[in-house]
Amino acid sequence: MEIHGYFTRKGLNLSAKLSAGASLTITRIVAGSGVITDVKAAVSLPQPKQELEVNTPEQTGNTATIPVTLMAAEAAENYSLTVLGVYAKDPDAGEILYKVYKLDGPVSIVAGSRMVLRFYLEETVSEEAGVETPGSPAGVITEEVFNPVREAVQKTAAPTRGVTVPAAELPAYLKALPRLLTEQLTIHTEGTVTEPLELTGFYGSGSITITADTLGNCTVTDVVSASNCAVPVILDKLAFEDSGKAADTFYKAVVAGANMRNFTLEACSLTGNGTGRAFLVTNSRGRLHQCTITGFENAVCSWTYSIVGVDGITASGNSIGAHLYWGGIMILCDNTPQLLGGASNSNFGGLLICNSAVV
Repeated sequence: MEIHGYFTRKGLNLSAKLSAGASLTITRIVAGSGVITDVKAAVSLPQPKQELEVNTPEQTGNTATIPVTLMAAEAAENYSLTVLGVYAKDPDAGEILYKVYKLDGPVSIVAGSRMVLRFYLEETVSEEAGVETPGSPAGVITEEVFNPVREAVQKTAAPTRGVTVPAAELPAYLKALPRLLTEQLTIHTEGTVTEPLELTGFYGSGSITITADTLGNCTVTDVVSASNCAVPVILDKLAFEDSGKAADTFYKAVVAGANMRNFTLEACSLTGNGTGRAFLVTNSRGRLHQCTITGFENAVCSWTYSIVGVDGITASGNSIGAHLYWGGIMILCDNTPQLLGGASNSNFGGLLICNSAVV
């Protein structure tokens, strides 16, 4: 996340006074979710959401660095953070919007969550005069003040949130989500997905569930690629159909996960065309529960020190059921066919546990 600062017209006038030796006095710094097209003409943030905690600035030469802390626990409502507004005291005009910092992309702030953002805003000031910030307890945060807040936030469970996104818009929605997730997010969808679904780099205390109300309400005809996620990812009641696009991917799988903390397919159907792989994970922990897998060269693949649990599966018409490679582990539970609808299983340096028997 990058931020870029821009002076307002009144801020430029104050800056000229600062160069003559006046002291910069910050009155408050505000987080906002609006869009400011003409910063110079702005006199206030269009959608202010919360005031931030301003710490004592550190000055080196003509540059003052102001540490600013945003705590989502203090937000009154959920919002999308896009700008920071720095208000300052003009000796002639009183309080003015001095500067606007724009984020390079929106950040989702969930009220009451444990998210804490720290910004370091740099200001050029007179070396002699320096910069002043609010001196009240509300404007200065110390470890003594911050620790109880941090402890209270950490005791708070990640909040739940549900959204409805049409299937055609789902790929773009996932790409636009902030990588830091502090909520249990459930995305309800319906329709047909014809573009790749990418879930990459999510982390935090939350999770992502993509679900259709019933199996068949959402069909995915392109591949799903999930990678480097430290949050649980669950795909629920989705119908995956191999349209041949999996053959052009690295793993040649309709649904593939790499470096995933917990990747689950729940009550999904996977339909192949006689080639490719249905579900593959590498260096991950995966699970298939009550899914249907039909018509693939490989049904389920566990690669490179992955652990995959399979239970309640209905499978048929596959060439190879379980495929183990280079330290992959797969556990087929008692209610799961040992060949996963295939003529055989294949093992190249992995471990297969079938109905309590190790193979």
